[in-house]
Amino acid sequence: EIPEEKLLRWSFWSLFKFSDAVLLRAEELKTSAKLPSDSSGHVSPYLGIHLRTGDRSMDIDNMGLKGPRARYRARQQREYLDCYQRFQQALPDTQIGYVASDSDTAKQKLNRWDSSIHFSEETNIFHVDESLRVAGAEALAGDDTSYQGSLDGWAELAVMVDAECIIMSWSMFSFAAHYIGGENRCGVYVGHCQEENVGNIPHEYSYETGRNPFTMIQ
Repeated sequence: EIPEEKLLRWSFWSLFKFSDAVLLRAEELKTSAKLPSDSSGHVSPYLGIHLRTGDRSMDIDNMGLKGPRARYRARQQREYLDCYQRFQQALPDTQIGYVASDSDTAKQKLNRWDSSIHFSEETNIFHVDESLRVAGAEALAGDDTSYQGSLDGWAELAVMVDAECIIMSWSMFSFAAHYIGGENRCGVYVGHCQEENVGNIPHEYSYETGRNPFTMIQ
């Protein structure tokens, strides 16, 4: 019997590929974030940080916050910084980071705390699933905004997939980047970022539809 996590990876790359527009936009975001590159133009290895602050950052007030996602207040965003710096110690050849977030404020804060954490100021935050659950959202978001926001979302997913290692939020965006990045993927959920886990990578996480995706199984 083939494990479900293998089927998920295989089916993704068999049935789906990032469009040229997404891949081009991903490279534009890396450039915009000023990620260092070598003489050939290849971006240096970087740590990916996905910091999901919750649906209220997108003015989705009627959904409520549930589970660990409700913990992501400003004072607790420092957990991502601590985790990032642990990975810097564990991976001496990877000393820069790229943070993707639904909050510009959170990205700016991480960059202020540690200037080696880069971010793009050109992303258009638009959650194509949950933001359209709000009454009237379709009328507020024009076609151009919807397209650019969706494009940026997929592009940042591609940026996370390309990262040397991922620090994940309680979010299927993080989980998708971890899984489609391939087996033996370097990554850890921020809540599991103890020194013993950072020093013992890669990790695998279980997947079961509709349930917690962040149960460490390896």
